[in-house]
Amino acid sequence: MSPVEAKGPIRSVTATVVSDLEHHFTVSDTSPNQLPPLPQTTSSRVLWKIDRRVVPCVATLALMCFLDRANMGNALVYGMREDLGLTGAQFSTALTMFFITYIVFEIPWNILLKKLTPRIWLSFNAFVFGIVTLCTGFVQNYSSLLALRLLLGLAEAGVFPGCTYLMSSWYTRPEAQRRFSLYLSAVNFSSAFGGLLAGAIGKMDGVGGLAGWRWIFILGGILTCLVALLFFLIMPDFPEQVGWLSSEEREFVQARLRAEQGPSAIELGIRFRDVYTTVRDPKVLMAGLIHMSASVPGYMGAYFAPMIVQSLGIYSSIQTQLHTVPVWIVTTALTLAVAYVSDVMRHRYAVALACALLSVVGYLVMFEVRDNVRVRYGALFLAMAGVPSMMPVEICWNMMNLGGHRRRAIGSAWQVAFGNFGGIIGSYAFRAQDGPGYQFSYAICIGFCCLTIIWCTLYAGYCWWVNRRRAARGWGREFTEAEKAQMGDLSPAYRLMI
Repeated sequence: MSPVEAKGPIRSVTATVVSDLEHHFTVSDTSPNQLPPLPQTTSSRVLWKIDRRVVPCVATLALMCFLDRANMGNALVYGMREDLGLTGAQFSTALTMFFITYIVFEIPWNILLKKLTPRIWLSFNAFVFGIVTLCTGFVQNYSSLLALRLLLGLAEAGVFPGCTYLMSSWYTRPEAQRRFSLYLSAVNFSSAFGGLLAGAIGKMDGVGGLAGWRWIFILGGILTCLVALLFFLIMPDFPEQVGWLSSEEREFVQARLRAEQGPSAIELGIRFRDVYTTVRDPKVLMAGLIHMSASVPGYMGAYFAPMIVQSLGIYSSIQTQLHTVPVWIVTTALTLAVAYVSDVMRHRYAVALACALLSVVGYLVMFEVRDNVRVRYGALFLAMAGVPSMMPVEICWNMMNLGGHRRRAIGSAWQVAFGNFGGIIGSYAFRAQDGPGYQFSYAICIGFCCLTIIWCTLYAGYCWWVNRRRAARGWGREFTEAEKAQMGDLSPAYRLMI
């Protein structure tokens, strides 16, 4: 037994456990192998109770976060560059400022989330980034824009990895992907909603003596602050902390997670050693590299979709905003369809591969075709839909291959933090001098989509190799169930999902 194998958490998912979750439970023993009695209810009713509390809250927070990122591109179309006197790569630099604080503070903020509870910390973060977004509507120069982007990254650093961590604490692996994708589809929907909102708000140009692009940030910031205040009241915490489940339901929820993942260890603090041992895990490192590669075309789409549509040369500013909406609606629909297929197959790699290849085809067509506007616009659907539909899969894939509160808190923050280096690259990929064809930009997207495929293949291969080695060693027969439960995903009995 290698030292790495002997340090991890959990028990494998069995068909028996998955099947049992769909029926009544009348077992009196609350060991990790069995579920406690749950009088007068069924697992499906409890799961629905969780869904209606958890998923809408985290999806709304994701929408609010990424609405800002879509708004930067929308504001650019409405004259933000000219009003602020931005030249050269200054707009891209402003986008990059966000990622500096965002990357640095994601792991610390996820550790703080565990101490303060999701309801308090996530709601506070949302309120602060709402205020910063509101202030962006009144920015007067390049320097103040940079400062606000730094503050926005600081405020948002706790939201996305925190929501991912919270989601992974509620759901088992067979049921997680659809919930993750529903939550993360809000990212794509935010771009569609942002385009509709920008199309409407653009008509407010001159109201109150303010340009239309300023109202995009002002109204978006006000909306975010109102949502944050509501979430102080309704945002769910971890399963061990909520009061809206009965004691029987709470015991049942914890036991079914423990049966698949081992003890959550929520009572244990996170030490520097936990951070070190988690981020040096090969599968955690590769998950970060997958997310970084996918984030380049992902952020390029979120930031520059209006610019790409505008480059077709046939639409006004308002028409440009409206023509981005169908692209993101299709992307959202594909994201949900991919999640359903992935959960039915109980497989991640093949689905991720197909999505990445879809984007490769789309960007190749946009790279090659220069004169046919309809073909270029149609290819944009493929390019934008592929990788964004894959990203919930790779994020869920990583989270469900980690066990316990400590490793998931660190692993989710690491994946998102390291992945956002791709956002920095994507911020500089659409250069003004490359327009209107943007062949250089599309070539970058193609390259990183292919790199995503390579990293996904290596990640799947590593998981297959670990599972095969653990099977050859008898899935840790020499350990007691209690010892294996304490090891989490590093347990010799833990089967990694491929």
